[in-house]
Amino acid sequence: MAVQYITVNFLAILIATVVAMVIGMSWYSSFLFGNAWMRLSGIDPKKMDQSQMKGMWKIMIVAFISNLIMAFVLSTFIKLSQTTSATDATQLGFWIWLGFMMPLQLGMVLWESKPFKLFLINTSHYLVTLIVMSLILVLWP
Repeated sequence: MAVQYITVNFLAILIATVVAMVIGMSWYSSFLFGNAWMRLSGIDPKKMDQSQMKGMWKIMIVAFISNLIMAFVLSTFIKLSQTTSATDATQLGFWIWLGFMMPLQLGMVLWESKPFKLFLINTSHYLVTLIVMSLILVLWP
């Protein structure tokens, strides 16, 4: 098998990463699903102490790096699959979600006895994120 070098658009990857962070912050905010997510996860917002809040920047950095890796790998999949249209980007995001993210997230219901509603909140976040990231990576000039 010959080595194939893939060129990616690093600006599009950075934009997709930032947008994924915005989606995540919005998704888990009290405006959308944050309150339900905390309740279903067993997190008492009143018991969150200042030390957890002070360490939030570390969590945000790791989340940013994680989303950056996801955007880079997704960009590589897009190039390898020769995805060029919005329809194809949406389908690719969906199939990656269905084949990888959804089954992994289902494990928390099956093996960790987490509520199914928590699975729905978390897995739908990844579905939206993957589709939006795919669209950005395909359509960005």
